Amino acid sequence: MGVTSRLRLALLWTLGAQADPALLDLWRETLQYLRPRDQEGPLRRNIALSAVGLLLLKHEDPGAEALLLQALSHRNAQTVGDAARVLMGLHELMDRPPKETVIDALQASLATAQKQPARLRLRRALDVMGVVPNDVGSWVIRVWLKDHAKTTRTLEVGAALPLAWLHDGIQAAFGWDADHAYSFFPSATKVDRSLEVSAMGHGQFHGEDDVWDEDLMADDVWVGDVVMRPRQWFLYLFDYGDRRMFVLEVVGVGGGDARLEPTLVASEGEAPVQYGWFG
Repeated sequence: MGVTSRLRLALLWTLGAQADPALLDLWRETLQYLRPRDQEGPLRRNIALSAVGLLLLKHEDPGAEALLLQALSHRNAQTVGDAARVLMGLHELMDRPPKETVIDALQASLATAQKQPARLRLRRALDVMGVVPNDVGSWVIRVWLKDHAKTTRTLEVGAALPLAWLHDGIQAAFGWDADHAYSFFPSATKVDRSLEVSAMGHGQFHGEDDVWDEDLMADDVWVGDVVMRPRQWFLYLFDYGDRRMFVLEVVGVGGGDARLEPTLVASEGEAPVQYGWFG
């Protein structure tokens, strides 16, 4: 990023810190402005959202609140996630029950969001506000070891449970001890460490449209942040030493609620012994 871009962003930060209601139209135009290959764009919109949040915090400006809610349907996924983050921060700072309009806007955005970082922030905002997301109650997921495809276990699990619980459910379904580190990868074909969710929390993603700005811990990322549709496949690596790779296929939507603990609903074949392959 060049000097001119840095100066522009610094000027925006300075204007945003003033919390001036007269600048609301500037922030609206900043959020609406999009152009291809705009490296400055995500930071510019982030500044605008922070400025709008400050307006709402200091002046309780209804126009500022309306603009934040509009940002939840922005074309850019990172901007959607940033708007959810600002709303979550405002909720914690104001320390009062969230408005129904805010909850409805977050739920509506989650129902259409396709990018996982945005979904994570939307779900976290709802969780902080004490609201269970209403997009999906539970998912039915078929699991098998990559080199033992005829042995499968099918689980139903609530969308509002951490991936760590799905890990425990898979291990129990195969009769194994959950005594090693593990990672989930939202891909059916490759170990993509840019979107790795692990027990260790060392996965990160950086990009123009999606940004994980914190470690991805399986205790914090929900099943519903990774599972988005039926017939989706992803990978689960258990035991970094022996590298037991599982494939997970989303069979469909279940009938349980969002807090349903992993429940075994079907089983085919005898599970391999956990350490049998290596003596």
